[in-house]
Amino acid sequence: MEDVSLSLLLFSVFGGYLLGIISGLLPGVHNNNFALALVALAPFLAEKGLYPFYIAVIILSNAVSQTFHDILYL
Repeated sequence: MEDVSLSLLLFSVFGGYLLGIISGLLPGVHNNNFALALVALAPFLAEKGLYPFYIAVIILSNAVSQTFHDILYL
């Protein structure tokens, strides 16, 4: 893996945040669904330049965002 790209890092955080909004506000959709899909697509995404570090950032920001947006649904 090369150096960490700030633009890819911000894209990953923002993408995870959007997935967290979806999983926090829609009943039945959990962040584990998105994590499974991202891990399954990891080889394809790595070919496109999105390394596992960025996938982990997406999953982490998804989990944090989902926690806060889940409160809004209650």
